[in-house]
Amino acid sequence: MNQPSVVVCVTDQQSCVRLIHEGSRISVENSLPLYVLSVVPLKVAPRSCGEALEYLFSASREAGAEMTVFYHCDVLSTALSFIHKRNAAHVVLGQGSTADSSFIKGMMEGCGASIHVVDKNGSKTDYPTSARLDYNRGA
Repeated sequence: MNQPSVVVCVTDQQSCVRLIHEGSRISVENSLPLYVLSVVPLKVAPRSCGEALEYLFSASREAGAEMTVFYHCDVLSTALSFIHKRNAAHVVLGQGSTADSSFIKGMMEGCGASIHVVDKNGSKTDYPTSARLDYNRGA
């Protein structure tokens, strides 16, 4: 079996660099390899921002990570497949809007790793492997 790892899920936005930094911190802290993943939905692939992805590739390289980009219509299952293949012990996600919550919930239910959610302000919330999201928390 593969060595456990840290997987950072990013979109095609430069602001996702904060997720790579958090993933790098976790990777160093736990002496685990770091992977960065972007799954771009097919419907937005033609207008996907190549400049932002290049920026994230560069940030990934600087963090010692391998970055992979997939273009697929099923973002969640593609991401989960990658996470399982990389034997992720930690997954770093961004939280940008309420629309993201279904992706985060799907990750929590399907990946079997500790989830680390970083919001746009850089605030972090950690969910251990056995935790479930409580959408009423703090409401």
